[in-house]
Amino acid sequence: MVVGFTSVSSTKPLPKIREETVPEYLLERAKHFLKEGREAFLENGLTGERLTFKNFDNETLRVASCFYKRGLRKGDIVVYMTSHQLPQIVMMMGVWRANGVVRSLYVDESEETILEKIKESNSRWIFCDAENAPKCQSIADKVGWTVEIVVCGEGADGFQNFAEFYKDNGKSAPKFEMTGDDMAIILPTSGTTGPSKGAWHSHKGLVHDIRQWAGFPFMQHKPNLIASKGTHVSGALLPFAMLVRGVLGVVLAKMSKEIIIQTVDKYKPGVVFAFPSFLLSLGSSDADGYDVTSVETIFTGGSPTTEEMHKAFMAITNVKLVMIAFGLTEGPCVSTTADMRETGAHEAYKSEFKHDKYSDIPAGTVGKPYPGGQLQIRDLDTMEVLGPNQRGEIVARGDYIFQGYYKNPESTKNAFIDGWFRTGDVGYLNDDGFLFIVDRAKDIFKYFHNHISPTELEGVIQLHPEVKEVCVFPVPDEGGEVPRAFVTLMNHKNGKSLAQLATEIKTFADGKLATYKQLKGGLYIVEDFPKGKTGKVVRTMVGQMPLPTY
Repeated sequence: MVVGFTSVSSTKPLPKIREETVPEYLLERAKHFLKEGREAFLENGLTGERLTFKNFDNETLRVASCFYKRGLRKGDIVVYMTSHQLPQIVMMMGVWRANGVVRSLYVDESEETILEKIKESNSRWIFCDAENAPKCQSIADKVGWTVEIVVCGEGADGFQNFAEFYKDNGKSAPKFEMTGDDMAIILPTSGTTGPSKGAWHSHKGLVHDIRQWAGFPFMQHKPNLIASKGTHVSGALLPFAMLVRGVLGVVLAKMSKEIIIQTVDKYKPGVVFAFPSFLLSLGSSDADGYDVTSVETIFTGGSPTTEEMHKAFMAITNVKLVMIAFGLTEGPCVSTTADMRETGAHEAYKSEFKHDKYSDIPAGTVGKPYPGGQLQIRDLDTMEVLGPNQRGEIVARGDYIFQGYYKNPESTKNAFIDGWFRTGDVGYLNDDGFLFIVDRAKDIFKYFHNHISPTELEGVIQLHPEVKEVCVFPVPDEGGEVPRAFVTLMNHKNGKSLAQLATEIKTFADGKLATYKQLKGGLYIVEDFPKGKTGKVVRTMVGQMPLPTY
């Protein structure tokens, strides 16, 4: 029986604005901050290259003109697969101003997949890094029509360099004809639960997402580090949120724990956005000898964050706030722990926000819906709406939800139930409307009719001080399936053998778990985990790893 509320909505939607397309909105914001005397909104943390409010209009107009001269017309798709976010941002805006569409593909995707997506898009342009130009040309040669390779960076002789686009006089840029309902971008899903699909968003949807993210408490008096690839939804859109807020964002063409620590030491950012595994390094021995004391706010998402991780974030010197953002490629703005009830403030261009997070926030939550968003929990088997504290699939509704999977109507149809988007995540809403994520629906398995959540078990195992990363997966058993865990270690320097330590960690975890959740499939120590294109551990691949011997 459904008790209490059956859905949770934000307190109020975003205030309405006149601009419904990304170019109109961003140009209006850029002109405002140019009048205020602001300089740069984005900087490459490795090279020092900058994008400025002063040059944004002119440079993107030149790119639009150049693309139009090369045959781009309304609705044409330019595929990009680059790690260099500054030229990517200019390219995206230029394509939009020429009435085109951009499509992101993962740089490390297979040639077969890239070829398939190029043909599917009927694209005649690939925007890539210089080092990937030969690979892209090899793919282009198989398409069946002429595909131009546009490269950013040096070292790719014989290819069209994007730097030449800036030399265009801008006079051939066409009249802007896009509407808020027109397609703006196609983003690749992570592919962790099947073949990657292209989720397409309208201009109106992207404007909504950018406005939402601009409402986070980024800093004016310090830079804001964004450690996310431009092929991901966060890396593609957060740089635009920097422009909308009039603050400086620092991005990275290459990412590792070492690079992020060194960038924090160099730029002294107040806010750092990254996946949890990268952020944890700021408080580890990896950061010894570097100054990371400038960081006041940790901003993360993309993978589960345990209560223990939250404590580790707060233990980083000078960190005062940890913000969690839950979203997907199909719906970037589902919920957040940041208090967005006054989110309209950034429309008035306030430099700093008085609000930061809900004061009554419970541990382990991913927050409440963004302005204008709605959440429900549905029964995993019947899809009936559930009440508070009942676990089921999280479904969402709002302006931030994508329009569909590109040229894939069947998958689009299956992604919705009664007009609500099925996130594929299992969770529950507490009595106060805070959302908690338990696991991916496809990762849940049963042992004698009892549901087992790998993520829940991982959170328990992660509490052991020797554990660095953990992945739990099912193995067959007469009662259905039982959990097995692989872990990596922080620093194995305590003198115990790996076999002894594995037994110790298993005993530790089993002592905190219900009998049916205990690690009947064993716990094993491995050196590393296979990870996907977004940096997440791929559970299915871990399940195929051989048992280690030690």
